[in-house]
Amino acid sequence: AASGSVLFLVGSGQYTLTLPAAASVAPGTGYTFAAIGTGTVTISPAAGDSIEHSPVVLRQHDKYHAVSDGSSIWREIFRSNPVTPRFLGPPVLPSYLVSGLPASPGAGAKAFVTNGRKPNEPAGAGTGVEVFHDGNQWISVCGGQQISA
Repeated sequence: AASGSVLFLVGSGQYTLTLPAAASVAPGTGYTFAAIGTGTVTISPAAGDSIEHSPVVLRQHDKYHAVSDGSSIWREIFRSNPVTPRFLGPPVLPSYLVSGLPASPGAGAKAFVTNGRKPNEPAGAGTGVEVFHDGNQWISVCGGQQISA
């Protein structure tokens, strides 16, 4: 395929695609991969090269873009899956004090309240809790009640 191409990955089996040597294309040249089949595709670097944030294994609905540094590294620009997202690590929620929580973020918003109380913690001694907004108020995921400090 020509550099700068979008490659649509189809099929139902497992297979591996090897990128060209990073030095064989101009710096900044990239490839976008769109996994539209049900198979699992591994993207591998050429011998002597590396891929940032490897291993790269794509599944159905994954989109991935890597760009050559012109030497020996393929840099990850994005990796996403809007249909069935997977995380490379634990997601980190934004942190607030109870008094600093947004007033109307919309139903379904999530946050971590650093001074929020878990069940059985006394007033003013909260050690932190995850919360969600139900459209009206912030609710502790531990106690199911409105959050308090």
